[in-house]
Amino acid sequence: MKRELFENVKVIPGGTAVVIDRSGFLSAIIGAAVAAPEDGKEASLKKLSFTVTHADAEDGEYTPVDDPYIGINGPLKEISISEGETANVEIDLLGCKRYLKITPSTDAAAVGYAVVLGDPEKAPV
Repeated sequence: MKRELFENVKVIPGGTAVVIDRSGFLSAIIGAAVAAPEDGKEASLKKLSFTVTHADAEDGEYTPVDDPYIGINGPLKEISISEGETANVEIDLLGCKRYLKITPSTDAAAVGYAVVLGDPEKAPV
């Protein structure tokens, strides 16, 4: 039985603020999980946003991505996420250069991130 997932995605655990080579992939999902509140405390909403920069070379000059199709509703604007929850932010990478840096900004005490590249230009048969 052929599995489509195995050769069609690239997962980068903790893939924020590091250089990501997106060659061959047209989209990505950023998964962000906010730590649960301390025992006995009520969950509160936290703010989360991302900045995406790109370059033609891994050690090149990274500039902000100026593409209205990055993110669910345009640029990766601030979203609210409750403590103990996970958010998936979808990104269309078609207008991006080969190398990316995705940098989060949040007011949460602890957040875990992963980046998953998918939608390969050439899928295996």
